[in-house]
Amino acid sequence: CLDGASAVPFVARDIVKNGSNLFVSAGACGVLVFDANGATSIDNNTVPIAIDTDGEAFDTQTVSGLAYVADFDGGLAVLDLIAEMQVDDFGGVGAGGSVTAAVDIEVDGPRSFVATGPGLRIIDDDPTTGLGLAGMYDSGNEATGASQDAQLVRDGTRDLVYLARMLDGVDVLDVTDPSAILLLDNIPSVAGSYEVAISGARAVTAEGTDGIGVLDLSDLSSPVSLGLFANEGFTEDVEVDDQFAFVAFDTDNGADQGGLRIVQLERVGVDPLLVPEPRSLLLGLAALTTTGVIGAWRRRRKND
Repeated sequence: CLDGASAVPFVARDIVKNGSNLFVSAGACGVLVFDANGATSIDNNTVPIAIDTDGEAFDTQTVSGLAYVADFDGGLAVLDLIAEMQVDDFGGVGAGGSVTAAVDIEVDGPRSFVATGPGLRIIDDDPTTGLGLAGMYDSGNEATGASQDAQLVRDGTRDLVYLARMLDGVDVLDVTDPSAILLLDNIPSVAGSYEVAISGARAVTAEGTDGIGVLDLSDLSSPVSLGLFANEGFTEDVEVDDQFAFVAFDTDNGADQGGLRIVQLERVGVDPLLVPEPRSLLLGLAALTTTGVIGAWRRRRKND
């Protein structure tokens, strides 16, 4: 990002695409906006757009000209993408600490689901009254950064959130009534659950040094663990697209090396029993290795 006329290095915490725009959650540099078609900014100027936030931007979702940001110590930040500035915030350290250590956000219409240190915060953006707390869930483990990822799914008339918690595995929450959130189930973890990705009747979790976990979601409210499967190094993140899982990992060998592994989720026996198998990425290589500084903040937060 830019500090006056000088470029400042940043850590890309997350990236999402909306239309032709790429939104990079860039930590202390706020949110960077690029045009995926080749221009370098949201309005096709040659100077990249950097929208500053009060805290450190960890995750961004966009809705109708606004960006909602999990802003770590800044809580939930709201950015006006036309004015290119932060226009609202809720629950950061300066507002009573109700949304501390915000690292992930899911947005459904005017409602945001924010993974925070203590657990989950549900925040509504009312056009009349502004931002307000609709509901909250604490697991009882107050460690900074304990909640890592929130995924919203619908089960008939129910809204469920899968909350990946670094110290507690995955909590399955019924958030249909935000004022009375129910814990339906917990899938425990040994090394810690860092991300959860859902596709149909399966979920895959990033389990740190334990690799990846696979869950049977035949009953969304009560997932069944199908076991852990080894992955190289420290599994940081995972995304699922149909039968493939895309797994980001850090080799943790002191050389700041990591990579991407593509895993195929195969049906074995009775569906949806799934077993991952390593898939070649490039000409027989099992993984794409990258070199450089990658965001190992999750382990740093764990050790704080």
